[in-house]
Amino acid sequence: ITSALILRSILSSTVSTPLTPVAQLHAAALVFYGIRLNLFLLYREVFLERFRKMREKIEEKRSKGDIGALKNILSRIPFILSCSLLYLGLVYPVFISAEASYLATMSTKFSTLYKFFVSLTWFGFALGALG
Repeated sequence: ITSALILRSILSSTVSTPLTPVAQLHAAALVFYGIRLNLFLLYREVFLERFRKMREKIEEKRSKGDIGALKNILSRIPFILSCSLLYLGLVYPVFISAEASYLATMSTKFSTLYKFFVSLTWFGFALGALG
């Protein structure tokens, strides 16, 4: 789901120039990461009993409506904020590269550095996929 939303946002953004191959590879890396993450979460939910029980236990606690429910929600705010910052950190560089009309004319040094970081992104995601 995350990958589809990111891809739709990138494709519908108002880009004044077509995406360069490096920017396309950058966006594809993020889509690959999102698909891999969603497939892992699906596998974990469907095939691993321990995680199903954990989810059911959490849902059971939530449905009881304890007096400490507000405290429980407030205690999860730091985790939720850190997850949103993680995804912002993943997505924002792709938007920068999609919007950078000067990408093709930038200095060779900066262009090489950018290509290196996109390659590093792919390497990290591939290494994570392998285990």
